Amino acid sequence: MKSTSHRLSALEIDQRQPAGAPASKSPVTDIAIRCREALLLWLRWNDAYEHVTSVMCQPGQSQDQLESLMDEMDGLRREAIAKSQELLDQ
Repeated sequence: MKSTSHRLSALEIDQRQPAGAPASKSPVTDIAIRCREALLLWLRWNDAYEHVTSVMCQPGQSQDQLESLMDEMDGLRREAIAKSQELLDQ
């Protein structure tokens, strides 16, 4: 059985922007940062989707583990949709 220790580590938000980084000083910079965050969420979701589809039909794949991964992917997708919609509504 192939290890799924990969889990959703590919879904973690890019850590190049430190968590305690100071807030942006201009609305344009703020929007750019928020757009980048939304795009990164979609890219992470895509990575996880590709991983899930590559292992979902493998013999011996744990259905519980796969379902858990898909639930986490769905949460990420909902977060990406919300961020994207918020940006489009501006």
